[in-house]
Amino acid sequence: INLGAPIAKAKSMIIFYSQTNNIDPTDPSTFDSYQTFFISANSTGLNNTNSFGSSAFNAFPSASTFYAKVYPNTFINYSYYNYVVGKQVFTGCGTPLPTTFTLTMP
Repeated sequence: INLGAPIAKAKSMIIFYSQTNNIDPTDPSTFDSYQTFFISANSTGLNNTNSFGSSAFNAFPSASTFYAKVYPNTFINYSYYNYVVGKQVFTGCGTPLPTTFTLTMP
């Protein structure tokens, strides 16, 4: 993805996917999978760096509706792995975009 003019400072974001619209990065039971994106300083491109979760993005059934919420990532102590539930917990996300996106699988 080309973003146009280069940005001066590196940025990162995480998109969480869920079967419900109640997504909370600090509660791994509220999301099924996530993708992290990174923009390097002085870059015009967006890189998809990782995609994880107990349910891969393509595992949502055909014709099902799911939700996506975008959070900025702070880079600093932003997550840890909870071995009890077997999922990543995100503690350093910023304020999410105001819209929770609704998506339907083809």
